[in-house]
Amino acid sequence: MFGAVSWLLTAGVRSLGASPTHSHSATFPPPGSTPVVDCPAAELKVVGIYDECALAVAAKTSACGVYGHMLDEVLRYTGDHQAFALEIQIEGTYDGPGTYDLPSWPHGLGTQDGVPKVATFATGVFWQSVSGVLKITSGNGRSGTMNATLQTSNGSTVVPDPMLNIIGQWSCR
Repeated sequence: MFGAVSWLLTAGVRSLGASPTHSHSATFPPPGSTPVVDCPAAELKVVGIYDECALAVAAKTSACGVYGHMLDEVLRYTGDHQAFALEIQIEGTYDGPGTYDLPSWPHGLGTQDGVPKVATFATGVFWQSVSGVLKITSGNGRSGTMNATLQTSNGSTVVPDPMLNIIGQWSCR
């Protein structure tokens, strides 16, 4: 249920930008063609296909919750060029503050497979974590840090290139 609610909430980010085109593949600038940014501590660094700092959107409500051994967070961020919906999910193995590795996903969001997941939607493109580390620092599961590598995906199949890294502190507001 939480995965479905998260999907509904994050799918709304698409309406903030232009509608995605289904007849053409997305085109991305070559890696390294944009400068790497230096972000303030309160912002997420989004590097790779996008190179920008992303600040939590105060006017939007985040959906955050811990339910037994499940953590499900949907956070809203905006950068200079993109709006991001950031999903953090640990379904079935959440055990409070600590470090959680981010391996490739065996199943999609909302699946109680025990695999910690980070995903983002930006400009109609879905990105899912393939490696990295997620740290939960607060006792209520509402803040932490991440260093996640993501690749584009249709929700079940990962596309090898391009890559996106999301690095920094996050907080559910």
